[in-house]
Amino acid sequence: MKFILTFIFCSGMAGKCLAPMEYPEKYTDLYTCLDAGYKQSIVQLQTIGQEEVNKEQIFIKFLCSPIQET
Repeated sequence: MKFILTFIFCSGMAGKCLAPMEYPEKYTDLYTCLDAGYKQSIVQLQTIGQEEVNKEQIFIKFLCSPIQET
């Protein structure tokens, strides 16, 4: 079974979240997917920047969902 990583970017200030974004890579197991999710969350947070994160109260959610391969 493989897993797909999905990110959801939210603004506490606006009280809204953007549509979920799926990463194109498929992961071989849950551990690998979660590891990538935590690491990519940090990259995305740093890309957005401290000022914007604080101003808009941005937070990032992610999940790893199993997918059936055909």
